Amino acid sequence: MVRKWAFRLVAAIVTLALLTVIGVVAQRRLNLPASKVELAAGSATATWQQAPERPNILLLTVDDMNWNSAGILGADVRGVTPHIDALAGQGMLFRRAFVTSPICQPSRSVWMTGMYPPRNGATGFNRINEDVPTLADTLRANGYRVGIVNKVTHTPPYMPDRWDYFVAERDNGVGRIPEKMGEQAEAFFRDAARRGTPFFLNLNINDPHRPFAGTSNPLALLDRAAGLDYPTGPTDAYKQGDASIPGFLPQAPSISREMAEYFTSVHRADQSVGAVLAALERSGAAPYTLVILVSDNGMAFPFGKSTLYENGTRTLMVVRWPDRVSAGGVDDSHMVSGIDIAPTILDAAGVPSPVVLDGRSLLPLLAGQADAGPDHVFTYLAQVNTGLVPFLDLDFTSRAVRSRDGWLYIWSPWADGKKAFVAEAMLGRTYPAMQELAEKDPAMAARVDLFRHRVPEELFNVDRDPDGLTNLADNKAHAERLASLRQVLLRHLEETNDPALDRYRDFLAGKTKGGAS
Repeated sequence: MVRKWAFRLVAAIVTLALLTVIGVVAQRRLNLPASKVELAAGSATATWQQAPERPNILLLTVDDMNWNSAGILGADVRGVTPHIDALAGQGMLFRRAFVTSPICQPSRSVWMTGMYPPRNGATGFNRINEDVPTLADTLRANGYRVGIVNKVTHTPPYMPDRWDYFVAERDNGVGRIPEKMGEQAEAFFRDAARRGTPFFLNLNINDPHRPFAGTSNPLALLDRAAGLDYPTGPTDAYKQGDASIPGFLPQAPSISREMAEYFTSVHRADQSVGAVLAALERSGAAPYTLVILVSDNGMAFPFGKSTLYENGTRTLMVVRWPDRVSAGGVDDSHMVSGIDIAPTILDAAGVPSPVVLDGRSLLPLLAGQADAGPDHVFTYLAQVNTGLVPFLDLDFTSRAVRSRDGWLYIWSPWADGKKAFVAEAMLGRTYPAMQELAEKDPAMAARVDLFRHRVPEELFNVDRDPDGLTNLADNKAHAERLASLRQVLLRHLEETNDPALDRYRDFLAGKTKGGAS
């Protein structure tokens, strides 16, 4: 009898696992609609001969790339990002740039609306409110030909029919084949030249998102089952020991190996950037095109992506605009954010926004003008996608303030000591290595416990502690700083009518100490 019930239990578990895999595969296939490529006759050889009435715009994004993974920003990996470094030398590099959310969909929703998550409605892996206008819709209504390559289901306005040109991940190796993306971008550039219309292209490179090049991540296995084959390259891959392990992670051979895989994917992302920019040159559009390069969040490792720590929300941002932005510029003092991208693009295009935006145009900074700018940027987290089961979103509502003078304050009301954090970053080699180290190292055990459970409040002096290793929230010497940043966050939640406002008021009043409510 015991054997019979044991067999039934095992069969039930296997059946559930198979159904889960089938469901995941089906969803990943459904999330990639067919490409929409409608090109004007004769566009294959068309080139840009003169400037359009309004500038062309290329919003070029990389996925899960840490702010300092580029050579120009200090990466110690040989030859990792030559094309990104060259682009920075041709325009302006912002060294203090941040995203508004450390995960893909809400971060991109901010880019495409110019509104904070409570105002646009996309607080997690959900769509913006229907009445919120998008950057693509506004530009299209004002004479732009608008296109998107990859990430259409994560990028407002989501639907392929709201774009004039759309290429799905299934047609370029899940956004990881540089040559393909160069060809697809060039077709769009030449088509707009043939039609005589300015263009807006949002081209989204999926590297260095997990699964990294050469890994056996479950995501890759599921996508291969869905008929979505990841490329194995580039051939000039990095090896264990070629890349330093960042200070917020421990030293371990398997982590060193995964870091090499990550930087191999960073290098492939750079090759894609190079392929797209070369296509822009060949089409003749480069002199007339504003290029913005940005990453949607930090690297997908513990204490990076999906967290509000510095390495989750700080980002790479480069802007090139020939004859309008001086080459080789570096801004290392102003705080800029993903909330500023839509206002900047609309300002450059000379197109008024149909609604009030939360961000500001960066054109004055790009022109070298004095600008006091904001003293703080604000970052948000709500639902986190686990990666392995995309339809299972968990609520880890958190808010943070990053100040110009180098302080980071994080409020995590879900942290009650019991609820455990789950995120895609745990799927690779690094988190299991941390768990293994924790079995013998009490300090690492505490670090792993912090990653899984957090605490309601954290305060870091990022200038002195960029890896966020020392929480100063309970340090009486910094009580005044803590109180000040609490009030900054409170005012912001009030101004944006944040759904977490009442919880924060209760927290400040001492009615709660954290934990889900």
